[in-house]
Amino acid sequence: MFRLFTKMFKKQDTSSYDTIEVCVPRYYFKRADVFIEDIRHLKEAELPDLNKSLLIKVLLDNFLEDVRQGRDKFQYVVNLRRTYGDVYETKVTPPPQTNKPSNAGTDSFHWSLTKKGGSNPEEGQNPVLRIQVHTKVIDRVKMCFEDWRLQYHGHFEMEVDELVSLLFIHFITELRNGFVEDTQEEIIDFILEECDHYQQSNMN
Repeated sequence: MFRLFTKMFKKQDTSSYDTIEVCVPRYYFKRADVFIEDIRHLKEAELPDLNKSLLIKVLLDNFLEDVRQGRDKFQYVVNLRRTYGDVYETKVTPPPQTNKPSNAGTDSFHWSLTKKGGSNPEEGQNPVLRIQVHTKVIDRVKMCFEDWRLQYHGHFEMEVDELVSLLFIHFITELRNGFVEDTQEEIIDFILEECDHYQQSNMN
């Protein structure tokens, strides 16, 4: 009997991935590219594994780390949708808003340091960046959503694509408005640590 269970577990694909689509105005992708180039310049390194996809995965991992540590992120996510929902849903790329307060309607950006292919749609629409994310990460996000639906009596509906897009928009907005120097250094160091981890995973 135990052998049957063992065979079942061995048949499971431990490297299964799902595709998520990050759909935001082109400006946010360009700002991310500039940020990545700034990191390469500051660190004087090529960093071939550092790109927008990895940055977005780090943002999602950072969000889930808060969830795993028991932080209630429901109101934070609701505020993200309230503040950046129009940016996410718009079909035309809006001009950057330089006078918008960095924390309008949202909590201040929280960076958790605890751890351990794009396409261009029709003209006038937001570009889409497609990213392969491990299935267990997607499942963890969906479970978080389900917990909120139960806790708040069904008054919550969101797709993983929307959450990740909103996290990305929030991060780029905070980046544009200017992190304090110490915070930016911590973020860059954390991203580089994740970049090394990602590189080592690919080598194994």
